Amino acid sequence: MDHKSKRKAGKLLFVSGPPVGSAVGRGGVEMEPGHEPPDLLRSSLRFVGAGIEMILPAVLFMYVGHRIDRWLDSEPLGIVLGALMGLVLGFVMFLRTVTRK
Repeated sequence: MDHKSKRKAGKLLFVSGPPVGSAVGRGGVEMEPGHEPPDLLRSSLRFVGAGIEMILPAVLFMYVGHRIDRWLDSEPLGIVLGALMGLVLGFVMFLRTVTRK
């Protein structure tokens, strides 16, 4: 082997830079054989998407409320109601995305 390694109770622990595809996670943490570390990019993008799903409805509903306010000349009412409806919808979508497996 070209990497420094130690044997511990039948498991191999890499001290410096495990080779690609090894069963050792970040920081030299031992993992059970057959269990790979989670794909960091995929899990990160899941939460970025959840954040966008939470904010986007609020912004869109605020815009619709603003347009209704201009049409009916009821200045703050449409924006406030649109923001509240958008935040509730966005929060429900956020919870669905985060609790999905």
